[in-house]
Amino acid sequence: MTPHAQHSSKKIYKNFIDGQWADGATGRLFANKNPAKPKDLIGYFQRSAQSDIRQAVMAAQKAHLPWKRIPAPKRAEILYAPHLFYRNKKRTWPLS
Repeated sequence: MTPHAQHSSKKIYKNFIDGQWADGATGRLFANKNPAKPKDLIGYFQRSAQSDIRQAVMAAQKAHLPWKRIPAPKRAEILYAPHLFYRNKKRTWPLS
């Protein structure tokens, strides 16, 4: 499943809970606009319910212990990897 879909030529973003992209429990969306350019629609986001928040918190609590057991230098390496990926992709973007 992807993190977003198309809606009126704009993306619909989903919640990322417990390793999966999911629709919000309410089934409703809200438009998010660029505060610097109010006419610029960023996309549509889930209008989440308390049950979505509970699921996300429970998933975070479940993931905390295994994450805590990873040595700090390795955690830093894991968190830094997406930066390297996107930095390299940005350099090659017109060609990729």
